[in-house]
Amino acid sequence: MSPDLTWGSGPAATTKGYAIVLWDRTNMFRHWAIWDIPPTTTSLSAGLAKTATLTTPMGAKQISFRGNGYAGPCPPGNAIDTYEFDLYAVDVFPLPGNKGSAMAAETAIMAHQMAKTPLSGKGQAH
Repeated sequence: MSPDLTWGSGPAATTKGYAIVLWDRTNMFRHWAIWDIPPTTTSLSAGLAKTATLTTPMGAKQISFRGNGYAGPCPPGNAIDTYEFDLYAVDVFPLPGNKGSAMAAETAIMAHQMAKTPLSGKGQAH
C-alpha cells in the first residue's frame, strides 16, 4: 500500500506539476513513478488506487515494475535495503514522452525537472 506523502509548494509560479519516483537505492532499481500531479497538490493519501490513471489526484498517472499502481519496498528475506522517494517539481503539464516503465517515466520527469528533493527510509521484509 502506498504511504502518505506530503510536501511544500514548488519553486514559484513556474511549477506546472509534480512527479515522484521510488527507488531501491541499495539495488539501484526503480519501483514506482507517479506524474501529472497537479501543481496545487501537496500530498498523496495512503493507499492509492492500483490504476494507471488516478482520480485522486485527478489525472495523475503511475506505473511500477508490477504494472499499474504502487509497488513499494519488498527486499528478500531479512535484507535491509534503502529506499528513497524523489519528489520533482516539473515545468510542464502534462508530462510528455515515453512512460512505459518507471525508468522511462523518470527519464521524462528528469528532462523537465526544476527542483528535486528526496525522502529516505529503510524497509525490511516481514
